[in-house]
Amino acid sequence: IGRRVRIQGTPSGLTLRSQTGTVVAKDFYANTWIIRLDEPAIYHCGDTPEDIDEIVESGDNLMECAE
Repeated sequence: IGRRVRIQGTPSGLTLRSQTGTVVAKDFYANTWIIRLDEPAIYHCGDTPEDIDEIVESGDNLMECAE
């Protein structure tokens, strides 16, 4: 928690404006983390896309960064 990370790839249903963020919590499931993005992502679900500030991502898709 508190580490800066880079998200590898593109999570399904999202358009990332920034590939980086900060780990804010451990998720309920094993090896998944809640990441607060540096810029909101666009979530494409339903008729109207919406901005989201946090995503849940597998630890396998995260790389620690020094930014």
